[in-house]
Amino acid sequence: MQFDHYNFVSCIYNDVETIFVHNKETLGNHYLDDRPVEEQYHWLVDNAFNFQSDTMIVYIKGYKYSNGHSTIVNHIKKCSPKKLIVFNDDAHTPWQELDLVIDELKGKTHEGLLISYLIAESCIEDYQIYDCEYGALSYYHSNIQADRYHYYNIWTHSYAPHSHNLLREYKPTKDMLYKLCCCSKKPDIHRALAAICLVDKEDVKLTYYEKHRFQELERMISFTNTDKVLNPPLPTYKTLPEKYKTLIQNNYKKFLESDLTWDVGNISDIAGHEQVKTISLSRDSFLTVVPETLWDTSTRFWSEKTLKPMLMKRPFVLLAPAKTLDKVRRLGFQTFGNYWDESYDEELDHGKRFAMVMDIANDILKKDWDELLFLLNDMEGILEHNRKQVWNLSKRKLI
Repeated sequence: MQFDHYNFVSCIYNDVETIFVHNKETLGNHYLDDRPVEEQYHWLVDNAFNFQSDTMIVYIKGYKYSNGHSTIVNHIKKCSPKKLIVFNDDAHTPWQELDLVIDELKGKTHEGLLISYLIAESCIEDYQIYDCEYGALSYYHSNIQADRYHYYNIWTHSYAPHSHNLLREYKPTKDMLYKLCCCSKKPDIHRALAAICLVDKEDVKLTYYEKHRFQELERMISFTNTDKVLNPPLPTYKTLPEKYKTLIQNNYKKFLESDLTWDVGNISDIAGHEQVKTISLSRDSFLTVVPETLWDTSTRFWSEKTLKPMLMKRPFVLLAPAKTLDKVRRLGFQTFGNYWDESYDEELDHGKRFAMVMDIANDILKKDWDELLFLLNDMEGILEHNRKQVWNLSKRKLI
């Protein structure tokens, strides 16, 4: 059976992989593939975790898998593993056309709730969940215990050697090609607004997803994101200061016409291990404006996007939900309040928070290269600490 290696669920038990895709199941190989065993994903995970033979591993790959969830449950029950371990990406992402039958989950469409359903219906008491973004537990059902939920870092953990080795190829340097960068692969309102605000600036490296560039300006102005069902926030554009509304109106045509693809020529190719290479943009820039996964929501979590400048010993500002920077600090990282105003992290109004981040970016762009090099040297203690802290996170034993 053919599939596109995306939007499927893989269950591995006793060295047999069963793939669920398009409401069907098939014996196939993705995590158990035809590469040398020491390079296979599952072998690497198995080696790192020392899984027992009575453990089933479930990988959630992509977010558009729909229907057939009861088929997965039946498969898990048939195998009867004593332990279930689930690896997931983007627990906040809506799934399509869920066929869930638990009343408490009706109308809720997050991957985390699907996983909650699989665990509940499979009746596996011994389970662990690993999500690749901090703070996504709120997207799981309340029955999921906090001590069963963990973070895994898809960029630096030793069981992902391709990413791991690629990261080690990129060494921090004091050389700078750009004063700032803002790299977006997927479209979203805060990413589009940032690209529009920065597209006319010199010494800036931008990327943006080509496919959805030509959206209507009216839709962008009225668009809200994750909280639109439960507690709709005001669209970011509507609460922007007038100077940024004017800038966006003036720059929009240039945004549509500019070539913002990454150096591979086709930004849709930046996925998996290739996406690791976008870390070079942070390496080559003084400041990284990080357009995080979420924006206009109350959920505070951050992802590998923020790790890129940390690993390259570069400062950063976050386009992320309020209090996200505080969460980063609580994990032992240091930030840059001595160099610019980080009170943007406290601002709940999305438009005002966006403007505060853009103000920092514009202040950086006004500085000459000697000033930026001085700042970079002055920040050395913070930057070195953060780089070490990233690797310390990757050394934590996950189970």
